[in-house]
Amino acid sequence: MAEKITPAVTMMCDFVLSSKTGSSFGGYLDYMNRPEAFEAPEPISGQPMDPLYSGYMDYMRNDDKSDGLFTGAMDHLSEPEVSMIKDRFNDSQKKGCPLYRGIISFDNSFLKDLGLFTSGSPDQYKVKEVARSAISTLIKKSHLDPEHVIWTGAIHTNTDNVHVHFSVIEDRKVSRRKDMLPIEAIDSAKSVVVNKLLGSEESVLRTKLLREYLLPGVREIASEHRDVLIQLMEKLPSNESWVYGRKSFAPYRPEVDQAVNTIISHNPTLKAHFDTFVERLNAYENQVRRFYGDGERRLWESTKDNRLQDFYLRAGNILLKEIQVAPSSHERTWTPLMDEEMLRFNLLSAVIDESVSKGADIVPILESGVTDQMMKDSSWLLELDPQDVTTHILYPGCDDQKILSRFLGLIQSEPDNIGKSENTIRKSLIKSINKATKEPFESNPESRTNQVSVNHSVRSTFHKASNNPLPHNQFSLDQSCASALRRINRQYEARLKELEREYERSQDGRGIS
Repeated sequence: MAEKITPAVTMMCDFVLSSKTGSSFGGYLDYMNRPEAFEAPEPISGQPMDPLYSGYMDYMRNDDKSDGLFTGAMDHLSEPEVSMIKDRFNDSQKKGCPLYRGIISFDNSFLKDLGLFTSGSPDQYKVKEVARSAISTLIKKSHLDPEHVIWTGAIHTNTDNVHVHFSVIEDRKVSRRKDMLPIEAIDSAKSVVVNKLLGSEESVLRTKLLREYLLPGVREIASEHRDVLIQLMEKLPSNESWVYGRKSFAPYRPEVDQAVNTIISHNPTLKAHFDTFVERLNAYENQVRRFYGDGERRLWESTKDNRLQDFYLRAGNILLKEIQVAPSSHERTWTPLMDEEMLRFNLLSAVIDESVSKGADIVPILESGVTDQMMKDSSWLLELDPQDVTTHILYPGCDDQKILSRFLGLIQSEPDNIGKSENTIRKSLIKSINKATKEPFESNPESRTNQVSVNHSVRSTFHKASNNPLPHNQFSLDQSCASALRRINRQYEARLKELEREYERSQDGRGIS
């Protein structure tokens, strides 16, 4: 059985209620600040000392080495500054506020391995920096208000392990059901210590490997593995967007991870980078395990998995974006959902621009903004062939087609959409608007009331007339359909005349010969 690892860094906290102790809070600062052996103060007014408080001080009685008090802003406090803080601590006690106390203890051999313990003494600058970050996080993540707390700390080296004592008080009384600092706040403070001690240089190296080699490598060679992308696409849902981090996408993440692994394994250079990345994660996890130790909660166990999952999330999204240019035997196209706020903003801009050009009143649209009905009407109109949009239902005094033209132009100018065809943009817009308004324009075949049968040639190639219900304005639909029929009739007549001319030319040719 493997030897159980004890934690290299521990953090313990407790608190003392002012009503439960006869000692002054300021006296605790004397203990923290004294370099010589600590002597417990006499009880005030003959009152017995609180067992927890006195027991805690008795435990630390043999302290004979201290660097002196420090705060969040000062490395050393002068006697007048110490006296002023003691007065504030005692004033807090008179108000009935609790005194929060804590210890951050460091295993000396652990500090030596990190280069923070040389010549028999710790790197006091680094230890104070770590303690400041931890205490600040502890306060922010707890029920304490950072604007109304005072804290001070001191490094002690009188035991086998370097440790930092710290104390925190509030400058006003706040009634609470529980005064104990929550375990979540203590865990967050420990995480800060981990990141400060272990995360700096090693984190930079891992991040460099990830951002400069692994992810760019996956992006560069993904398109070369079209068969992998096609197989992946066939396993993904067709009725929702493909975003790795979404909760609804969780069942499909293993398929994406497998595709990422396949692509990496086929490239020796990329495989070497990935193996190095995993080796560094293993080494980092071992350090974190030594930091936390093998306690019941085993806080170190998710270290490697969390960072690997971050890699797969980033690499997976690269593949999911690449799929939009991969061929599919089923003619499926990738139509990512667009941000609803962006859609509404661009539609509003298009309406305002067209209103200004037409001299129409823009006050109503500024007051009401883009309504859900305007979004739905836009989706319906985008389904039509642009030549058939002769309506004025989006905004009074403005041509719907001109508004849609401006709308499409704004969407196409978005960085993610540059280079995409108008047909692709239209599909994505329709899907995104339907999703945003939560009422897609696809009806049940059994409930097609008030529906007209429209010739497929009236619509664009991707429009399914049989599944498209009427908009709220039936007159507009009739108007558009009539316009489409007139256009088709004109095209038909023009084609007939062209055929007649060709026939006449052919007859003339025969006569000449």
